[in-house]
Amino acid sequence: MRFLVLDFETYYADDFTLSKMTAEEYVRDPRFEIIGVSFGWLGEQPQWYSGDLDYIKSVLHQLPWHDIFVVGHNMSAFDSLILTEVCGVRPAAYGCTLQLARCLNGSKTPDGKSISNGLGALARMYGLPMDKGDEVIHAKNKRRLDFTPHELAAYGHYCDKDVLLCGMLWQKLSPQFPKSELFLASTVTKMWAEPRLVLDEPLLKAMGIEMAERKAEILGKVADMLGVGTTMTIDERMYHTQKLLRSDAKFAELLTRYDV
Repeated sequence: MRFLVLDFETYYADDFTLSKMTAEEYVRDPRFEIIGVSFGWLGEQPQWYSGDLDYIKSVLHQLPWHDIFVVGHNMSAFDSLILTEVCGVRPAAYGCTLQLARCLNGSKTPDGKSISNGLGALARMYGLPMDKGDEVIHAKNKRRLDFTPHELAAYGHYCDKDVLLCGMLWQKLSPQFPKSELFLASTVTKMWAEPRLVLDEPLLKAMGIEMAERKAEILGKVADMLGVGTTMTIDERMYHTQKLLRSDAKFAELLTRYDV
């Protein structure tokens, strides 16, 4: 199995960003767009590719994914979903340097200072011989076709550096984990990026309505016990009842009425 290091650059804006959305919401949103992707075999110079989705797919589908352990920074919760759901490829295994760094460092430097788990901060902490750059900041609000050829080339160079830094970081972090743990982490990523569970949506919706009705009925009885005013609306009464139940003293008082 060969190690491939990969990084996607995608469209983002003020109201469309991973800082305000989950990765699942972001990748599955109609606004999602791949600006480009850079990848290369571990230890080798990566290559940047940019084009429409059909082009990106055609490039990625040429790789022998059945024999690839793909590595990325935030691969476990971002790039993996792009690979499977957007591009339609399924690697043999996944590795994530962000995941390993969080496990080893807990967002702290060796001397106990707080540190970001971002690739740039970790590269500096581990003394990697390369600056990450800031081209991604200038890409905000830009669709792929909004870039000039010069800007797109600069963005590709930035992405290539990310791939090189990620590969170096993987070589520093992964030897500190047993292979069994790395493949366990890969399995968890597969459960996220390649889900096999199919839910019965109509049944779940019906159960949700039933559970909401049962909850309202039970909370109504508790509201009577706690003396929550009956002049309130149902929603207000439920809110104040739950607020009272969060009080240890009030909850204990209610339990003593039942000899608990």
